[in-house]
Amino acid sequence: MMTNDTKRTETILRDLIASFTTHPEAVQIDAQLAPGSAYWMVKGHPEDEPILVGKQGAHVRALAFLVYSIGAARKEHHTFRLITEQAPRVRPPMQQLAAMRHDPEPARLLLVRLLEELYIGSFRVEVGPGTGPRSALTFVFAITVQDSRDYNALTVSAAEPRTDETIIGALGTLFRAIAKKNGVRYELAISLP
Repeated sequence: MMTNDTKRTETILRDLIASFTTHPEAVQIDAQLAPGSAYWMVKGHPEDEPILVGKQGAHVRALAFLVYSIGAARKEHHTFRLITEQAPRVRPPMQQLAAMRHDPEPARLLLVRLLEELYIGSFRVEVGPGTGPRSALTFVFAITVQDSRDYNALTVSAAEPRTDETIIGALGTLFRAIAKKNGVRYELAISLP
């Protein structure tokens, strides 16, 4: 039975994946739930599999780590698996987008929702105007947390699942994929006041 927490996790996972895939309508998410745990399975459109996996598995590792971290924030054990067809796929060419008209606000709101889902206390996320040449317009998402425990939660490697991954690193990986889909660059910066 899905609780409000698991429905919220499913929604944010769907929104996150939809933000960097070309066929967001094809994303299928299933959860096997047990008391204190959830096993999340995601399947996307076959053309999106290379994007979901990422270079050397970076995107799927970041998704798995974020799902694990959301579960840990709730004192639950969450695992993630990407279901693929295992067929070789060719990544579709990226379209040239008008980067000068890019609005980073939807990505900022998604980042806020993710940080709330991770139970980060008091924080603020600001994004300035894009800087740099038109071909490499960069938006910096400045995350300010009020408590050093929250700062450490985002920046220090987790003991489980035996990785050197950090939450801010996983978020950075996925937000670079979102930016690439939009023809721009995103950077995440975290600080204490």
